[in-house]
This record gives sequence, structure tokens and C-alpha cells, in this order.
Amino acid sequence: MTMNDSRPPKRLSGRLVSLSRRWRRALPVVFLWLVLGIAWLWAALAIWFFDPWPTWVRVPVTTVWVVVTGWCCIRLTRWGAWRTIAAGVLGIWLIWSLQRPSNDRTWMADQVRMPLASFNGDVVTIENLRHATYRSVEDYDVRWYRQRYDLSAIVLFQRIWHKSRVWLSNSLLTGKWQRGLPKL
Repeated sequence: MTMNDSRPPKRLSGRLVSLSRRWRRALPVVFLWLVLGIAWLWAALAIWFFDPWPTWVRVPVTTVWVVVTGWCCIRLTRWGAWRTIAAGVLGIWLIWSLQRPSNDRTWMADQVRMPLASFNGDVVTIENLRHATYRSVEDYDVRWYRQRYDLSAIVLFQRIWHKSRVWLSNSLLTGKWQRGLPKL
């Protein structure tokens, strides 16, 4: 081997090629198991948070899901376990997607009412606006009121985002009216 020859010795090259081939074969399987693991975790959480079921039903069903799928991973062949868990995740996804969205739930007193807007030309009336005075997390006074806004009087309208986590924050809408905001 000369100084200008940058190729590794043949033995090392064969081992590297063999290792590279094994990784190329194993990488899709590792990726499939990673995706299946994430889907399995989602399914467990979907069972846990499935709203129509009371807690005394959700806990054992979630436990059965974890135990049965764990048993499948240990006792079945790799592809048998993969197919069984994938079928279970698909079934849970179907049940989850058939839920009807609803606001008919148990809410805290400061979250009970949904705002309702009605339009009459450029005037919007919003009912069930909340004005709460908080003394602590559970100690507060809530006052619900109705407010009318003249949309033709808006001079400036902007949306405020949380600076570091746009995806996480609530968006706040603010505006400037020609004659100022109506009083509470």
C-alpha cells in the first residue's frame, strides 16, 4: 500500500460493505416499528381519552390494549405482530373518527357559555362575552354581557401572535375604532 493509495485494505472494505447492506435492510424495518410505536401510543391515548366511556371503562380497556399488544410483540412473528397492532390501531382510529364533536360537556363556570355573533349589516352583536375577575384559579366572579360593534368604524385591525410559539398560542384580535371602544 502506497502513500497515495487512499483505499482501505480489502478485509475492512468487505466488512464495511456487509455492515452497510445490513443497515440498508434493517432501516426500513426500524422505521416501520418506529411509526407503529407512535401509532400504538396514539391508540392507547385515544382509548384513554375516549369521551363517551366513563373512567371505570377506559382504564381497563387501555390496560388490555397495552397488555395484548405487548403480548403480540413478544409471542408473534415480527410481521404477525405488526399486522395485529396495525389492525388494532386502524380499528381504534375508526371508532375515534366516528365520534361526533360536542360542546355538551362538564365545563368550569367561567367556560360554560359559547360566544354567539349575529350580524346586521356592518354591526355585529356578540352575546355571551365573558368578563371574569380572578382571585385564584378556582375563586372568581364571572359577568356575562352582550356587546355591539360597528365594523365600518374600524381604523386598524391586527392579529397578535405569541412571539416564540406561534403554533401554541391563542391568537388575539385587536382593533382601533374611530370613536373608541364601546364601554363595558
